[in-house]
Formats: sequence, C-alpha cells, structure tokens
Amino acid sequence: MLSVENQILKPDELLLADDGSTEETTDLINAFKKKSSIPVIHVWHEDNGFQRSIILNKAIAQGKGDYIIQTDGDCILHPYFVKDHMLLAKKNSYLFGSRVTIKEEILEKLLQNKIIKFDFFSTGIKKRT
Repeated sequence: MLSVENQILKPDELLLADDGSTEETTDLINAFKKKSSIPVIHVWHEDNGFQRSIILNKAIAQGKGDYIIQTDGDCILHPYFVKDHMLLAKKNSYLFGSRVTIKEEILEKLLQNKIIKFDFFSTGIKKRT
C-alpha cells in the first residue's frame, strides 16, 4: 500500500478486494486509510475457498473510475507504475506487464526497513524480464 501512496500520478481510488483475511489485516487497512491521500475502498468477504474472481468483481463494482489497473497485494509498484499505465492505455485494449521477483533471503530486511524503491540494478532481484 505504501508504493501506491508513493505514485508520481496517484490513482483516483484504491480498491482492495479481500478474500477472507483476518481482523489484523482489516486493522492494517484502516490505519492506512487514515493516513492515505487516496480514497481506499475495502471490500471483504468470508474465506470460502478460492473465490478470487467473486471478490474482484465485488470490488470493481464499488469503483467509480472508468479505468482499472489491477495488481496483487504482494506487489511493490514502481513510482511511475500508474503514470506509465495511463500513458500506454488505449481504448479496447488490455495492457499487461511482468514483474520482478525479490529473493527470499533479503525479503525480511526489505520489509523491516520498508524499502520500496528498486531499479534494474538493485541487488536481491531475480526474473528481471
């Protein structure tokens, strides 16, 4: 969520499709909502097995925008992610990209220090396609 807040071009809103997480996650989201400059819409349903499509559709139905950029909760967005997306968007087209993977052995250090800025030459990154 921090990487969304750090976007050069902020999204109009942040839709969180929550497939049955715990109260601890809800508390984290509520704390972020209070600090965020972006309206946050948290849509939750009970965990009844893998129902990702259902909760995504429920969240999208709550959105007010004409354009949706979808990503996963375990992704750290580059500061130009939204801006680049908007520059490349074309009517009647689906835009997609790839992501890099952070090596597990450095993940804890990154999370503890809230490191969310990376570049092509950052250490601890694999799958740089």
